[in-house]
Amino acid sequence: MLLDEAVYQSLPESKKTLYLHQWLQGLPQVISDTPKAELKEKQKLLAGQLQAQLNAALGPPLRTALAQAFVTLYSMGDTFSLHDTIGKCCDIIRAREDVGVSSTNKLTSIECLGALFEHHGRMAGSLFLEIMQLFLKVQKVQEYRAEILNAMGCVVVGLGTSSSSVQKEIYKSIRTGLGDKSMLVRSAAAKCGIQLSKCSTFLYSQELDAVSNSCLKALEGSNYEVRCSVAAFLGTLVSLTQKPLPPSLKGKVKLPSLEEALLILSNGFIRGASMFMKAGGADLLKTGTASREVRVGITQAYTTFLAEMGGAWAEKHLPSLISHVLDLAYHTRTTSTHIDAVYSRKCVSFILRFLCGKLLSESAQLLAAKHLCSLVCQRVAAVQGAEPPADSQGQAPPSSSSTSSAAPEKAITILQHLLICSVLEVSALVCTLNTAALPLVADDSAVDGTGGMASKKAPPLLEALGVVLSHHSRGARLAGAWCLRCVGVALPSQLSRLLDFCLGLMRESPGAVYGCAYAMAALMGTVRQSELGMPSAKAKELFQVAQDLIHVSEDSEQHTASRMQSGWSLLSAYISMGPTYVRALVPALLGLWKNFFPHSMKQLKEELSKESLSSLTFLLEQRTGVLSAIVSFLRFCGDLVTPEIAKRLLMPLESALAMLSGFPALVKVHGVQLKASGTLLKLRLYQAFSLMSPAIFEDCLNTLLKELVMEFTLADNLANTTTSLLRSMCHPDDSILLGSWLEETDQQEVEDQLQPNSAAGSGALEHDPSCLYLHPFEGTRPPGPLPLGVAVIDAAIVLFGKAFPTVTMKHRQQLLGHFEDCIRQAKSARLQAIQINIFTAFLVALKNLVEVKSVLGQPELLGKAYGLIASALTNPEPILRCAAGEALGRMSQVGGDASFVASMVQTSFDTLKSTQDPIARTGHALVLGCLHRYVGGMGSGHHLQSSVSVLQTVAKDTASPLVQVWALHALALIADCGGPMFRNYVEPTLTLVFNLLVTIPTSTSADVHKCLGKCLNALITTLGPELQDSSPSMRSTRNTCLASCTIIREHPNPVVRSAAIGCFQQLQLFASSYVSLPATVPPLCELLDSPHLLLRRAGANCLRQFIQREAKVVWAAANRKGGRTGLEYTVLAKLDSETDPKLCEDLREILFSLLTSLAPEDPMRWLLLCNGVLSASAERVASGGGKGVAASASAEGGHDEEGDDDTKFTSEEDATPAATRIAPRWPTKVFAVECSRKIYGVCRSERAHFDLSLAQKRCKEKGGDFLVMHLSELVKTSFIAATANVVQLRLAGYEVLRDVIQLFQATPDPDYAGHVLLEQYQAQVVAALRPAFSADTPPHVTAMACQVCSEWLGSGVSRNIGDLQRVQQLLVSSLEKLRRERREAAVYGEAVATMESLAVLKAWAELYIKVSEGSGRDTTSKLPSAVTKEDFQFEEDSPSNGMELLDPHLPSLSQYWLGALRDHAYLTLPTQYGSQLPLGAFYTDEVSESVKPYYASNWTSLLLATATWLASTGFEEENRTPAGGMQQPLLPSSVPTLPLPTRHDLRQEHFSLVLCLAVQTLCTPATLDCPQTTSHCLRALRGLLRAGYARTELTRDPQLAVEAISVLHRLMITCQSPDMQLVTMEIALLVGESLAEAAKHPHAHSADTVAGKKPFGKEECLDPAKSCVYGLLQVAASFLLRVVEGLRPKGSSAASYPAIVGGANQQGVLEAMSQIAVKLLVLATGCCAPPTCTLVLPLVLHMLLAVLSCRSGNETLALSCLQSLQCLCGQLPLSDVEVGGRVVGLLRSCLVSVVEEPNMSYPMSREMKLSVVAVLLLVPAPVCPPASELFGSCVRMFESCISAGDSKLQLKVLLTCESLFKSCKQNNVAYHFIHRLGPLVVGVVEASAKSEAAFDTAVVTKACLVLEGLLDMVAEGQRTALMGFVVPLFIRLLADPASTSLASKQRKVIHDHVLHSLKQTGPKYPAAFKAVMQNAPQAKQQLEAAIRAEQAPSSKSGQVGRTGMERSDSKAPAIKLKMDFSNFK
Repeated sequence: MLLDEAVYQSLPESKKTLYLHQWLQGLPQVISDTPKAELKEKQKLLAGQLQAQLNAALGPPLRTALAQAFVTLYSMGDTFSLHDTIGKCCDIIRAREDVGVSSTNKLTSIECLGALFEHHGRMAGSLFLEIMQLFLKVQKVQEYRAEILNAMGCVVVGLGTSSSSVQKEIYKSIRTGLGDKSMLVRSAAAKCGIQLSKCSTFLYSQELDAVSNSCLKALEGSNYEVRCSVAAFLGTLVSLTQKPLPPSLKGKVKLPSLEEALLILSNGFIRGASMFMKAGGADLLKTGTASREVRVGITQAYTTFLAEMGGAWAEKHLPSLISHVLDLAYHTRTTSTHIDAVYSRKCVSFILRFLCGKLLSESAQLLAAKHLCSLVCQRVAAVQGAEPPADSQGQAPPSSSSTSSAAPEKAITILQHLLICSVLEVSALVCTLNTAALPLVADDSAVDGTGGMASKKAPPLLEALGVVLSHHSRGARLAGAWCLRCVGVALPSQLSRLLDFCLGLMRESPGAVYGCAYAMAALMGTVRQSELGMPSAKAKELFQVAQDLIHVSEDSEQHTASRMQSGWSLLSAYISMGPTYVRALVPALLGLWKNFFPHSMKQLKEELSKESLSSLTFLLEQRTGVLSAIVSFLRFCGDLVTPEIAKRLLMPLESALAMLSGFPALVKVHGVQLKASGTLLKLRLYQAFSLMSPAIFEDCLNTLLKELVMEFTLADNLANTTTSLLRSMCHPDDSILLGSWLEETDQQEVEDQLQPNSAAGSGALEHDPSCLYLHPFEGTRPPGPLPLGVAVIDAAIVLFGKAFPTVTMKHRQQLLGHFEDCIRQAKSARLQAIQINIFTAFLVALKNLVEVKSVLGQPELLGKAYGLIASALTNPEPILRCAAGEALGRMSQVGGDASFVASMVQTSFDTLKSTQDPIARTGHALVLGCLHRYVGGMGSGHHLQSSVSVLQTVAKDTASPLVQVWALHALALIADCGGPMFRNYVEPTLTLVFNLLVTIPTSTSADVHKCLGKCLNALITTLGPELQDSSPSMRSTRNTCLASCTIIREHPNPVVRSAAIGCFQQLQLFASSYVSLPATVPPLCELLDSPHLLLRRAGANCLRQFIQREAKVVWAAANRKGGRTGLEYTVLAKLDSETDPKLCEDLREILFSLLTSLAPEDPMRWLLLCNGVLSASAERVASGGGKGVAASASAEGGHDEEGDDDTKFTSEEDATPAATRIAPRWPTKVFAVECSRKIYGVCRSERAHFDLSLAQKRCKEKGGDFLVMHLSELVKTSFIAATANVVQLRLAGYEVLRDVIQLFQATPDPDYAGHVLLEQYQAQVVAALRPAFSADTPPHVTAMACQVCSEWLGSGVSRNIGDLQRVQQLLVSSLEKLRRERREAAVYGEAVATMESLAVLKAWAELYIKVSEGSGRDTTSKLPSAVTKEDFQFEEDSPSNGMELLDPHLPSLSQYWLGALRDHAYLTLPTQYGSQLPLGAFYTDEVSESVKPYYASNWTSLLLATATWLASTGFEEENRTPAGGMQQPLLPSSVPTLPLPTRHDLRQEHFSLVLCLAVQTLCTPATLDCPQTTSHCLRALRGLLRAGYARTELTRDPQLAVEAISVLHRLMITCQSPDMQLVTMEIALLVGESLAEAAKHPHAHSADTVAGKKPFGKEECLDPAKSCVYGLLQVAASFLLRVVEGLRPKGSSAASYPAIVGGANQQGVLEAMSQIAVKLLVLATGCCAPPTCTLVLPLVLHMLLAVLSCRSGNETLALSCLQSLQCLCGQLPLSDVEVGGRVVGLLRSCLVSVVEEPNMSYPMSREMKLSVVAVLLLVPAPVCPPASELFGSCVRMFESCISAGDSKLQLKVLLTCESLFKSCKQNNVAYHFIHRLGPLVVGVVEASAKSEAAFDTAVVTKACLVLEGLLDMVAEGQRTALMGFVVPLFIRLLADPASTSLASKQRKVIHDHVLHSLKQTGPKYPAAFKAVMQNAPQAKQQLEAAIRAEQAPSSKSGQVGRTGMERSDSKAPAIKLKMDFSNFK
């Protein structure tokens, strides 16, 4: 807490300031955390240390920290020394500077006094009079004036009404300060006035006029900060006049009325500071006009006034407010000149936009638009002399007193500006409301008094536009046209109706032709942005209207010119609709354009020499129209411009260029009246050339360059017109030097007009009407084309820069010389204008040289260029110096000469060292920064040390803040681009930055602090991750960075503070552990409510970064203040008021990041937030009864959990007055729906969210909340959105409804077994879907609703057939839209009809796919990964899944699907085949290009549905008659009837269509990027090939099969999804089976073979390009190599064979694929001819054995492999004469590989070996000859297995022996195995008969069965002998009858089996059995005894059973029956 004096004194001077700053900065927090007792103990000493600092020379940051420390000390501790501290401050202020008190000490005391009085004013109240007298005395010194005013404001805040005795003196100081020359003093006075107005009424009552006049004077010559402060002061004063007075002052103070208060603002806007009394008599009022600064300030004052009053008040007084604001533009003084009128209109529009766009709710915005439309009609009627109709309140509209005395014609002229402002605001409102603005243009029928319908009343907007479009003013007509364009964008469904309105108005009113033509042009400009397009019939009608207007007679020249201009505007707008509408008209257009230009120079000269002035004007305008059309063609139809067309376009352009060459002579002859038309012609010509490659107009380049240079050097222009491009050509980082940061303010629209050398604020629609259709639609602001003189210079400069790289070096040198001459000859202002234009042109040229990677020229040329630029480095204009530095920097890129760069650097070094001229030093300092920026750190490394040292020296020059700014900016550029090479200069530069921060006063120049912040940011970036180092040096550097960031953050300038936020972002990025988020986040949240756009942007961007890394920490820090804040509610509230796209994007990302991190833990908090946004009503918010969005959310959610109140957001209420809060607007609601979908997405991984039983269980165990428990809220949210009146919200609602269906469709209802939860909400779902199928619904809404219908029907939620039919009927109704006559009569574009048709078909297709695949209930693919279908049980007797609803429509649907697939196939063909293609089923030739995306997004579902349908019908039911006449012809009746194809042709066509589309798509590498497309194509192929016809058709053309297999092989290699690979393998299996079937029956389909193609048969050779066998082997091998390591080549890396990973059931998928792979091997072998078989067989056997050796543990796969091996052996050509022996040899080799010991090739278990050996030995061929060593090996293997003692192994041997023995009739080798292996079997039986130990009964039993089998196989003559051996052996196994009960269980089993076998054998072979029994009497006796013993227990058991039954009957029943059945008979 206390300052360690010893440590402080021991520090070097350079470290003391940092140490002191850290102590003072952290002191408030330390004091707050210190216990009261300890604080009381140390307070006196601490106060003394702080008071001692009053005498120290503290800089501004330390002064602020010291004042805050005093405030905290006396707030947390005792106040006994407060008066002492105040007294010492006063003593310092009173002291004279010659007694050791400096001005810095006084400033410190003043700031401390202000802070103390602000927080403890009432405790020091007895001293305030003395303090105020002291302040008034010191205020006379200019140096302290601003600080004194700030301190006075603090005193007023602290004392409140207790300061009444000195308020008059403070008021006088404020008025004096408002008139001060210092901008800082004016701003401080205004801020002090705001504080004073809150506690004194005389400011806004008696002194209101005087204060207003002072404010207007303060606005004269003001800067941005002063305008904001004074506007806030004046707006606050005016707002206080309309607020109720305190009860104590009612009746004592008279406040102005609303009209009087507004009159103060309006007079200031119109007349400025000269409106009030100066003297008497004639000087009572001056007739001056307000300056631009005053008007901009008053504009901001209006917005402040409206913001203070709030939205509810504004809605109440809306008519009067709108009329008053519009009257500002209806005054001669505000519209005296065109440029003044433009600026005034911008101010008025700014006020209206703030009023209507920011304060009003959506319902009030609609009323405001209607009122504006009514006002337009009333004002026009009033000015024209008609009786104005009464407004809605029955009163005539107010008329401005200023216009009452104006002449009628002058009033009509002035009225245009009011109309423009009104219509433009209506345009903005329409854009804001979007489709909710439909009532403005919808028909409204009035009801008469009798209840009948009166005549239709025109919609309000169309009525007003009818008046405006007929107005004589060009600006008003263009504004009306722009309004219609906004309507067309917001309401695309009304486009055709609006065009009909314009056409009708044009025909009815000839005077409206011009306005209606531009209106239709504007509407056509919306087509390329509209989703709904324009019908081709309507487009053709408009094209014909344009042609009619162009080809007019020349009877009335004036009227003809107007019609001609209208015609060319229409034609240009038509072309802007894009290639879809223009492609067919290109030849006609080229001919039309050619006819309007002379074909030779001779004709041109004759034409110009004979024409009069009017004819020349008409001619120029006509050719300007032609060029406008060409510009539109080049911009929007560039795809159609071929080299031939470009050559033809060049002819009129060259003719126009030749005409311009003689234009100066024409102006001399006919006067300047031609100049405007000629300038417009130049503009269009330059624009056209700019859109073409310079190589095209190379021949006329010299002439063109001459015209361009003359244009921007002002050779023929007496005005000093400058370009508007120079600021954009300078680097964005130089905005600090140019003041471009004003573009990032809320007031940019009005502040632009005050910027020097910028024409940005002078844009207006009337400057260039082509912007109506050329300008891209962005936001609500209309386009602002610059004045014609500026626009043509801009176009000339752009074209010059584009053509400069093609200019030869010689001509470049001539150009630079000419530029020097122009600059040398010019004087004064003209010199500056020419320099600006030349430098801009040169910068554009250099930029293009860099883009094309060219060089500027030789050293001589570089020297000439440097000489041209260097002169501007000392120009007084900052923008020219900045441009010069930028040009030199870019020259270093294109110079190509390192010595040239070195010379420039040296020149700048010398100048900086030698000269003291501030201007020269700034220019050369910037040169160093620009050179390093463009050369780079590596390229300029040898200049780095000198540059940094020089700039650091210059930056220390505090005598010139201007030099410091430019030097620091250059230093920041070097640090930014220096990278690691700048590391050695970080510490000295950082020390310089910190020292400047703590010493430079904030009042000196905010630009210095801006550059310091930028430099600090660059230094932190250079340090990077090093900031995490804990070394002492880095700790010191890090502390300096943190201290510097803190100092900058406290600066009052918003730009400086935004730089500080950027520094904190960098620190948190590189050293997050040293940035305290709990301390940093709350100030960032407060910035979201800042009045400065820069700070709101910076705060939102910083929060976005913090939340992406530490979402929970940031959220907790943002919500901890008072426990009643919520960042998420703040973000949603700001989205309703913010219009900046970048800021809104950051706000959305903040909420998305919060959802991603926090929603899984508490999803319902966030869902209720979204639901509250959707459910919020304007009435609840406006009444102030709720708490914004939070109140609605809590009301909807109904949560009453403990602590819930603490989590609700109320900071919005604190920050924003209740009157200003409005209901969420529709974009925020759309975003809320997107957030809901985001929540669903992040909750998918938790199963409990979608299982009600599990969720309830979890709640009981652990608590928590889950989505499924609030399913009703989820459905409600989607229903609200889906039934909204805004199309975007409806679309979002249907998307979220589809998500809800997908997520909860299989969630069971625990209360009703066999039912799902969603069944309860069928009514809501149907109600949400039904409106989408009405006739007036836009097609894209219907398309989305169809997808939801399909999802609902396929989900299986509906169990009742009636419920299904209700939704199904909606889909059935959508089929009507597929009829061609319906599509031809639509009011939308043909492409939209195609989109809707395909969407409908896709919905039906997806429904059919789900139903046909049984997915009506199998919805596991749509559930979260943690939920499986086994978790849900359904009733077995539930109704069908809906196929009966589909069956009646399948015939027609299938034809539609096939037609759409044909269309897609046609559209995928190259364009050169376009003329040969038939008419599409769902598209026309005109829209063929634009519909390709629709087909691309829908065709895969249609393909899968078609393949499924073809497979289900077997290609046999395609011509079934459709039900209900649903099927309609896909082609119009005009198409000639073609011969009907045969049934076989149709089947073949459909098969080829489906197969080829799928295969072609799978061949495309990009398909893998879209898993859904790949999956659909694979599933379609699989379904198709399941049909027998398809498999047969595939084998008719072997090459087709080869291609298909090749695609499958490629997919196996490239696709990584196991599920898709499984489908691929299944398809390969189907292909293999088809080929195998064809190979078995090669002549079955010989009659149907393809012409010239041989059907598939067994392959004779393995050609990789033609062999199906080769392909099948590739598919199998590509998989097996990845899963079987034994198949891989030795030494190969595992990376070459990536493992198959993924899938929910990976092991099952791999097993299935392995089984298919081994089957493919067998099928491939079966398709081989005998010679080929010998080539394939070794590979196949090797793969099978490898699989068996690696997968022997998998019984299912092993069994499959063995079956495949057995099948393979069964189909081998063993009997073939040529290859049979080789095949047997291969099998023998295989057998050797298996039985060899040790087996290194195929290591496998003994059981597996036995199985493989058994399969190979059973081959009907001598694979194992008896006399061979192989035979002995096999026998030895059997013997070893028998003797191994393993029962499983013995059993396997016996099974093998059994199979071998049974094959003896087919294989002679089996007899030899019987001879060798029979004794082994007998040995097993004998061993069990002799042994008393335990044995395996299964082994003995199987051995007995083998011996029994031998009895059956032996010859009749030998059977007795064999039986004589076997029967006694069996009898020996019988147990002794006397000890049977004592025998073991195993012995009993054997006894029973043997006895049963003997009982069967005897009757079977009686003679032999009898003979054996006779020869073995002992055995016979033993057998008889066993039989008798078996029969004896059966009789006893019967008796025992009866006895037991009797006993059981006597017992009482265990379950007592309710009914007595004892008498039942």
